[in-house]
Amino acid sequence: MILNVVEHYLEPHRYYHTFEHITNMLRNVSLFKQELSDKELFLLKLAVLYHDVIFVIGNPNNEEESAQLFLSHAAQGLIVDEKFKLNQADVDLVARMIRDTQKHFPSFDLSKYLIDLDLWTLAGDEEFHVNGKKINQEFQSINPDDYKKGRIAWLQGMLDRDTIFYTEYCIKLGFNAKAKANLSSELEAALKTV
Repeated sequence: MILNVVEHYLEPHRYYHTFEHITNMLRNVSLFKQELSDKELFLLKLAVLYHDVIFVIGNPNNEEESAQLFLSHAAQGLIVDEKFKLNQADVDLVARMIRDTQKHFPSFDLSKYLIDLDLWTLAGDEEFHVNGKKINQEFQSINPDDYKKGRIAWLQGMLDRDTIFYTEYCIKLGFNAKAKANLSSELEAALKTV
């Protein structure tokens, strides 16, 4: 199971949606130890591991296909942990978290943590700019004008939100203001080239 998942993250068309992105997210999961139970942390780690496992440029169903691969692995009994046995409710929650990453809106409390982990570097300094370049590389096969329009729409959509981050941890650290400043800066630069 894990080898199959890792192979996806090593696909040559990936620059941002790589295993590095996943390991960074998994590292940050530990910051929520005080807020979540061990079982919730385990489910969150599974959602992190699978949320970008399917990534095909231009495919609007990447998240759904990622959720389906997780569901398939769970149904085959390939996800085993010594401490926690997954029941169907757990499996459904993980799949739901994965699906929530499509629009980055949490549909329940635990999903807030996955969304914040996924968008973490929007509030970063250097990481924000580095990741923007990596995402640009991933979409190099797309018509540049179409990519620019899509990127501008995504940036504007994020800026139009009341909040980008949902967990108390990220809110207390001012992640929303930092992310909005980064997104505004990129949007302003992109609009100058239209």
